[in-house]
Amino acid sequence: SADVDLALKPADPKVASTVSIKAKWLPDAPLLVTAVLDGLKADAEYDLKLATYKASLSGEGFQSARVDPWLAIFKADTKGSVVLTGSWRGGGAVKEKKHQGSLVLGRLDWSREGAAPITAEGELLYDWPGVVSSRGLRLRTADQELGADLKLAGGMLEMTQLRWLD
Repeated sequence: SADVDLALKPADPKVASTVSIKAKWLPDAPLLVTAVLDGLKADAEYDLKLATYKASLSGEGFQSARVDPWLAIFKADTKGSVVLTGSWRGGGAVKEKKHQGSLVLGRLDWSREGAAPITAEGELLYDWPGVVSSRGLRLRTADQELGADLKLAGGMLEMTQLRWLD
């Protein structure tokens, strides 16, 4: 068995978020991992024998600027600013390539240099590889707004509640 309790504390907590990671592994039991940082929490369970997983991610006013200093260590960045309020919950079987879940975007704001900011809201549902759908999906940028409910199944894309404002 193994337990991990790791806290990454920045030199200046005003600049970057503390990152807390806890993990637990027991023989014949799924691996459990929880990660927490300012405005974001992730929980995951992975069964090593069956290659199945369940996980969730919740964001409440998460700001990517709070993790950019950590990403810079790995020469990565968010290429702008992301502010997120939303959640994802899913699970699946890796070997069988089957995945189910939902993503609820209360609000996602993404801005980057040289481009108009993008705001997204809505819900995405998936039962892969069979169906991917959205409800109340709206994207806004500059003076345009696009909204639709979408369903992709059996090689066909169905669009309802289509709205495009310019």
